[in-house]
Amino acid sequence: MTRWPLHKAYFWQEAPLFRPLLALIAGIFCYDHGLPPTRFWLPVIIILVCSGLLLITAALIRSHGPTARVYLPLMLVFFASLGWCAYASGDSRNRRDWFAKNVEPDGASIVRLLEEPQQRAASTRATVEVLYSMKAYRICRVSGRALLYLYRRKSGPSYTKGDTLLVPARWQPVRNSGNPFSFDNVRFQSRKGIFFQQFLSPDQVSLIGKSNPRNAGLLDRTHTWCKQQLNTYLPDSAAAGLLQAMLLGDERGFDPELREAYSQTGVIHIVSISGAHVAVLFLVVTGLLFWIKGTHGRWIKYAVGVSLVWLYVLMAGAPPSALRSAVMFTVIALSVISGREGQALNTVIAAAAILLLGSPQWLFSVGFQLSFGAVLSILIFYKPIYGLLPQTTWLGRIAWQAVSASIAAEILTAPLVVYYFHNFPLLFIIANLLSVALVGLGALIGGIAIVALSWIPPLAGQIGKIVILFVTVFNAFILKLQHYNPESFQYLQISVVELLLIYLLIAALGVWWLQRHFKAALLALPTACILFLLLGIDVYQSSRQDKLIVYSNGRQALAERIRGPYFHQLAGKSAGNYNATTAHTGWHAWKEVIMRRESPVLYVGGRTAFLLHDSTVQAYTNPFPVDVLIICRSLSRLQPANILDRFSPQEVVLAQRPSAYHLRRWKDSCARHNAHLYNVAEDGAYIME
Repeated sequence: MTRWPLHKAYFWQEAPLFRPLLALIAGIFCYDHGLPPTRFWLPVIIILVCSGLLLITAALIRSHGPTARVYLPLMLVFFASLGWCAYASGDSRNRRDWFAKNVEPDGASIVRLLEEPQQRAASTRATVEVLYSMKAYRICRVSGRALLYLYRRKSGPSYTKGDTLLVPARWQPVRNSGNPFSFDNVRFQSRKGIFFQQFLSPDQVSLIGKSNPRNAGLLDRTHTWCKQQLNTYLPDSAAAGLLQAMLLGDERGFDPELREAYSQTGVIHIVSISGAHVAVLFLVVTGLLFWIKGTHGRWIKYAVGVSLVWLYVLMAGAPPSALRSAVMFTVIALSVISGREGQALNTVIAAAAILLLGSPQWLFSVGFQLSFGAVLSILIFYKPIYGLLPQTTWLGRIAWQAVSASIAAEILTAPLVVYYFHNFPLLFIIANLLSVALVGLGALIGGIAIVALSWIPPLAGQIGKIVILFVTVFNAFILKLQHYNPESFQYLQISVVELLLIYLLIAALGVWWLQRHFKAALLALPTACILFLLLGIDVYQSSRQDKLIVYSNGRQALAERIRGPYFHQLAGKSAGNYNATTAHTGWHAWKEVIMRRESPVLYVGGRTAFLLHDSTVQAYTNPFPVDVLIICRSLSRLQPANILDRFSPQEVVLAQRPSAYHLRRWKDSCARHNAHLYNVAEDGAYIME
C-alpha cells in the first residue's frame, strides 16, 4: 500500500506552496490583531516591494551558496507582507470616504439595504450600505457598511432588499453582549467590514426609494426565480426549507429544531452550500457522461462538470461558501485533467492561497477552515484508512470508501467542531452515510431537477413528491439518531492551547503511523500528557467553582448560581437561553439542579447578595444590610432612596435593561448613598465569586 510521503525533503517537493501559504496566513493574522497598526501602511508596502525585488533577483541568480540561504527568508517576508497588504486594501477604515469619518450626531444618513431584513425576537436586523452623509445642508458621498436594528411593532412599513432609507446619523460602535464565553460579535462583524450599528424605532426611518425587481442583477433574479420554483413544487415546509438552504444558501425557512438535530448528529454541513454539494453534483454529471471515452472525452466531461458547478453557484446567488467550494474544486479539476493529480496536496494549498488573496478575512471563517481541513484530511488519511480493511465485492468497496472518507474527513475537522460548536457527534458515520444517500443523491439532485424541469409542471411535480419522501425519511431518522448522542458530548469546551495540542498530537501520531517514525511517537507522548493535564485542571477547577451570574439578557432578568458542575436558576428562564448555555459549556456546569426552597439571600465568596423579586419587596420591611443588591424586577414602582435605605448595599446590580429615566434616577440615588451601580445592559454580565 502506498503511503502519503511525510519525509521532510519529499514533503516540500510535494507541496512547495505550503511555506508561502503559512507566511500569507501569518500576515493576515497580524493585520487582524493590529500588528503592526494600520497607520504603518508605508513601511509595510516598502517591505513588500523591496522583498519582492530581492526575491526576483535571488531567483534569477539562485545557487547553492549564500543566495540560496536568503531565498527562503525573503520569500516568507514577501508573502507575509502581501497578506497584510491584501487585508488592509479591503479594510473600509482605510478609505478616505468611509462614512464614520464624515458623520455628525445631528446629521442624517442615506442607506441601502444589502439583504432581506432578518426578523428577531424584538427587532428586525439588516445589513446596510451607507451611501450619503448629510450634515450642515451638505450631502457627502460616503461608503461603508453598518447594521440597522428596527424595533418591531404590530403594524408598520416593511422593507426589502434594495430599499433606500433616510435614517439619523446616531451610529454606535458594534458591541458584544458581555456575557461569559459569548460570541465575539465585534471581531466577527469587523471581518465583514462592519464597525457601527444603530437602533431605531420605525417612526425614525423614512423610505425614500423602493427597490424595483426589474433593476435587480442577474444573480438576484435567478436566485428569486429558483426559490419560487422550489416553493411551487415542494409544498412541504421542511423539504422546501432544506432545499432552499442547500441549493440557494437561504436558511431562513429551515426549521430550528431540525437544525439542532442536524448539528448534534454531525450533518449540519449539508444545510449550507459546501464542497460536498459541489462534489456530488460533479460526480453525477461526469457519471451520466460515462459513454464519453478517451483523453479528449475526459476534457469534455470535466469541462461540462465544472461549467455546471459554476452555474449552480450562480443559481445560489454566489454566496461566499459556494464561491470557496467552486474555486477549490475548479483548481483540483484542472490539475486532474492536466495530468497533475499526483500533486493534489499542492493544488489544494494553491486554491487556499488564491482564496485568501481575494478575501483575506475568509481565513477566520469557520466554513473555510472546515472545508480546507476536510479536503486536506481526506488527501492525507483516506488511502491509509481504506487500506486497513480491503474489500472484495463492489458493494463492500463502495460502502467502505464512503466510511473511509467520512472517518478521514473527521480527523482534522473534529477538533474545530468541538472548539467552535462544543459538540462531537458520536454517530457521525451513520448520519453522513444517510446524508449522502438520501439528501446528497436524492434531495440535492432532485432539487436541481425541479428547477431545470420546471417548464414541464407534471414531471417537476412528481420529482417534488420523491424529494419530499427522501427528506421526510431522513429527518425522521436524524431525530431518532439525535437521542443516542450522549448529552455530555453536546457541552464540550477546549481552549486555543488545547486545540493546538490536539493538532500537534494528531500530526505526531500521523507521522508515526504513516511513516513509522519513532521520534514522532516520542513527541506524541509528552504532548498527550500535557493535553490531559490541562483537561484535568479544567475539570478540577470546575468542581470547586462557586459563582453567581447575572446575565445581560435584555428586558428579561436572568440570574444563576453555579456550584461545581451544576447550575441553579435564580431568576428568569435558563432552558434554551443562548446566554446561559454558553456559560454552562464554558464552565463545565451544564447539569441543572432544582432547589425546593429558594432563598433570596445568597452567600458567595464571603459576601452577601440579595435578589430583589416582586415577592421579596414587602417581605423585608426592616433594615437588612447586604453587600450586593440584585434587582430582578421592573423598576417602575420602586423608589431608589427607600430601597437603598433598607438594604444599605455597597453595590447595586440592575438585571434588566432600564429606561433612560430610571437609569438616571438610580445613578443619582446610588451616588448619594455611596453605592456602586452596575448595569448589566451596558457593563456586561455581573459575576460574583
